[in-house]
Amino acid sequence: MAIQDGAVIDASVGTSVDASVDALMDNSFDTQFAARPSLPWWPWIGAGFSRSLRRTMILGESVYDWDPEIGVAARRYAQVDGLRITHRNHALNPDRDSPYVRNIERAIFLKRYPSEAQVQGLWSSVAYHNLVLRPMRTGKHRPHGVQATQASPSRS
Repeated sequence: MAIQDGAVIDASVGTSVDASVDALMDNSFDTQFAARPSLPWWPWIGAGFSRSLRRTMILGESVYDWDPEIGVAARRYAQVDGLRITHRNHALNPDRDSPYVRNIERAIFLKRYPSEAQVQGLWSSVAYHNLVLRPMRTGKHRPHGVQATQASPSRS
């Protein structure tokens, strides 16, 4: 990753996010995550999560390989920060139509369009991860059996 004109650029997966978004994330647990090679990608931990009186972890089901011919998901989720990149691109971009985050926000704030301050406050105070730690082929595929209990092959 590189910072260019205030944006974080990840050339391997074609993403760009505002560098200020990283201030909403806590990396202090990364050494503990790194010690677990069975954890193929690391959770999003909001910057205020550790200080929260009530710590909340939001669990998503899985991620999907929307366009396997291009291979973005395979490259992204081969990185330990793959889920974090996806989460930044979806959760912290209020203009992005992303049902998984927008529905969570609507349920928590009981309004169709929470304010940007509410959205940033939410995602900076919670942890977010997936139950299934391997990309599913498409949004129509559901995890089952070994997919639901085992992560992707360990990273080297």
